Amino acid sequence: KGFINAMDFGGIRNGKDILVSTAVQYVDSNRAELIQRVVAVMPIADELLQRNMIHRETYNNILTAGTSQKQMRLLYSVLDSAGDTVKSAFHTFLKNNCPHLVQASVSEDETTAGAQDASGPDVTHLQRAQDDLKISLKKKYECIFEGLAEYGGKMYINSIYTELYISEGRSEGVNTEHEVRQIETRMRRQTTEESKISYNDIFRCLPGQNKAIRSVLTKGIAGIGKTVSVHKFILDWAEGKANHEVQLMFILPFRELNLIKDEQYSLLGLLHYFHPEIKHVLSAENVTNEKTAFIFDGLDENRVPLNFQSKKLCDLTEPTSVG
Repeated sequence: KGFINAMDFGGIRNGKDILVSTAVQYVDSNRAELIQRVVAVMPIADELLQRNMIHRETYNNILTAGTSQKQMRLLYSVLDSAGDTVKSAFHTFLKNNCPHLVQASVSEDETTAGAQDASGPDVTHLQRAQDDLKISLKKKYECIFEGLAEYGGKMYINSIYTELYISEGRSEGVNTEHEVRQIETRMRRQTTEESKISYNDIFRCLPGQNKAIRSVLTKGIAGIGKTVSVHKFILDWAEGKANHEVQLMFILPFRELNLIKDEQYSLLGLLHYFHPEIKHVLSAENVTNEKTAFIFDGLDENRVPLNFQSKKLCDLTEPTSVG
């Protein structure tokens, strides 16, 4: 009887071991690719910490690592010493946060892969476009330079960023005073007329608002940090920290739009121009069918006439003049 029970439990363990072994094999064999491509490292680390699979000190080291590649290397050093159970858990959390990176490595995934195939190639293309876009944006905006980029010091924005005081409403006239004096004046005013808004919540409705916010204009004194806040907004999305409902995010700086104002582009072609890393996977259907954020930075530098009376473009592939 004891032998039969042992065989029964052994069979259960073997079935589970197969799944664990497959997950571990995936994590080990795709090390190089995952280190380069996983952007949402901290949500995975959060899950591991919550289940006591990594120590708080290790978590803090991952949190303060400069890049996602460094974060993943630290995480892999823990996985190598923690054993197969932790690697299998990592695989599960990876599927939850980066499903497009995990090919059908476990039998459960085959059903998901079949469903994706049945829904058409655009699903896979969207996931790849989002992944490549996040990697590119993270590399571009995770650092700022003090002085010229070639000679100045490189600093990670997550380490130095100080959140601006953002409030709803319009300012009267043009600010001509120094920002310190403006702050002093603001402090003396009654604060009941305005609500402070986090930079990651600028598209969320305030209490009492029912209409969805589709466009936002940020204004402030020159040099106060509007562009840096925009970069932090983009970086937080790329790292999976905020605005998870947004599928795609594109930044179109007016300074660079000025250089091509006399050329002809479709909107899709313009996105490919500014984001060539997703040129071969981003389709017009991805942009129109998914929640997409367009960020135009540096309105004060714009040299392109803004004509809001002209006809609206309904075809993302129809070329037109930029200016």
